Amino acid sequence: MYGITKDTQEVKVFPPMPTGINENIILDDVFMKEINDSDVLCYRFVNPAGSYLEHLMFPVDKDRTMRFYEDFPKTHSLNNKAHGFVKGEPIKPRDGYIIELDNFNSFNKHIVSKFAMEDEIIESQKDVSSYKEFCQSIINLIEGKEHKKVKLRLLVILNNKDYTTLPKYPPFIELQTDGPTSLKINTKYHKLKPDAVANDDPHTVAQESSFDNTAGFDYNDEPKF
Repeated sequence: MYGITKDTQEVKVFPPMPTGINENIILDDVFMKEINDSDVLCYRFVNPAGSYLEHLMFPVDKDRTMRFYEDFPKTHSLNNKAHGFVKGEPIKPRDGYIIELDNFNSFNKHIVSKFAMEDEIIESQKDVSSYKEFCQSIINLIEGKEHKKVKLRLLVILNNKDYTTLPKYPPFIELQTDGPTSLKINTKYHKLKPDAVANDDPHTVAQESSFDNTAGFDYNDEPKF
């Protein structure tokens, strides 16, 4: 109903986090955010001015990933003994799915490793087999740390829709130190200036894969090779 009371709050709107290397950032929260009736892992970073960036980590859709690598053939750029990949050989659809899972895991490890040691991260993942279990293990691990007291540097760029986001590949985050940053801006891959005016919510973006991987997923799907 209409009417101003003591409970009426003024709405504060903060601009998106600036592009480039941001300092004194905190990981404000890690949680499951409802997107299209499904829960998606979300990292929420905040700067001292109150601007924030929410980065969504959608699960890797096995069928869509394999179709992509079948429709758009690629070759392996590196040797990978663990998976038996050979540089220069065609990427099979099943291999493409494994690559995207590796990218997903690497991206999350890059963030979580700023708050926990590697052995602790691995231990937290020992019983994980599904996306939902993975997300909960990440949330539990971060919530057990004083993450809001950890100051970070964060590399923020724009995606192809001019929304602020994190780079697809590490490194993009590091602990705040007195020394110079080790983060690098590569203008060939890191877009810092918009081409157009963005609309909708400029704060929240999805993790980009080699293709659009943000629709039609089953977040309980277990990665089976």
